[in-house]
Amino acid sequence: MALRDWLEARDAERWLRLCDSVGEGPRLYGRPSVRNEGRLEIGAKFQLSSTPIQSHLAVWPGAHLIIGDDVIIGHGAAIACISQVTIGGGSRIGAFLVLADSDFHVAGDRNAQPVPHPIVIGRGVNIGARVNILPGSVLPDGAVVPPGATIRRARARK
Repeated sequence: MALRDWLEARDAERWLRLCDSVGEGPRLYGRPSVRNEGRLEIGAKFQLSSTPIQSHLAVWPGAHLIIGDDVIIGHGAAIACISQVTIGGGSRIGAFLVLADSDFHVAGDRNAQPVPHPIVIGRGVNIGARVNILPGSVLPDGAVVPPGATIRRARARK
């Protein structure tokens, strides 16, 4: 193993240390922000870019974020999981994704807790840059989401 490969593997292990499980051969470009107070599972051959803009993976208490094998996520991604988010294997996600299974507030009531709605992204999904995926969204296997789209609760078409 070349020195560069060894250093990248060491950094990936250190920066993903808060994950509950990480598959073989993760690759990180830059240092992501990882917050895990629930369950965070990452599959094999995972790639996450955090350069030039840092990416964020945040899992709240009692929540479950599952990222399948061979998933690639571009820089500047923000994934917030309050209940459950599943990203299927082989999915490709462009830069500046915003994905959250909760709105984090209830309009008109400061004290109300929002109801989270799980998000499911199927296998082999291609998501363009600057896409927003809102609570309750379901993307079927092989779906293609164009850049700049906003996906909300309704099932996306292939």
